[in-house]
Amino acid sequence: MPCAARSEATSPYWGARAFLWSDTGFVDIHTGFPPGTSHSVATGINAAGVVVGWYDSGASMRAFVRDANGVLSDLPRPPGTPTQALSVSASGLIAGTATTGWQSSAVLWAEGQMRVLGALGNGPGSSGMSVNFRGDVVGASSNGTFVCPCGSYCSWASRGFLYRYGIMFDLN
Repeated sequence: MPCAARSEATSPYWGARAFLWSDTGFVDIHTGFPPGTSHSVATGINAAGVVVGWYDSGASMRAFVRDANGVLSDLPRPPGTPTQALSVSASGLIAGTATTGWQSSAVLWAEGQMRVLGALGNGPGSSGMSVNFRGDVVGASSNGTFVCPCGSYCSWASRGFLYRYGIMFDLN
């Protein structure tokens, strides 16, 4: 069973290199990215060996897909928009996140196009964490409530969602 992952240097992502491990051995996916790429992360793989993830070339984060034949491609995005691919389904659909300014949004890549899925209610952002063969996406969406537990790290409170039939359903 193949698996995709990242190796870490001194911080969670800086110096990380996306790789693939399968019955045939180790493949350093990072070597296929543009010169100057500081780090890369493989975040998903399907049974066919299609790998997805993201890399940072210094300009911004770019979502990628590596097909079963080893061909590496950037996923489409609006110019300058940071993107991360997080999951790939058996049918090749890809879920992830795109960020504009300070707002992130769950996205679905299908048939060479990126579709922005939005967020629950008036929440400031969302992220598509996984997708099935039909294109149903699950993830987390901020609900507009800013929380600071015990006066420490502050973040947006999140709620689980299911995106199906063009509608984002609240799972909480």
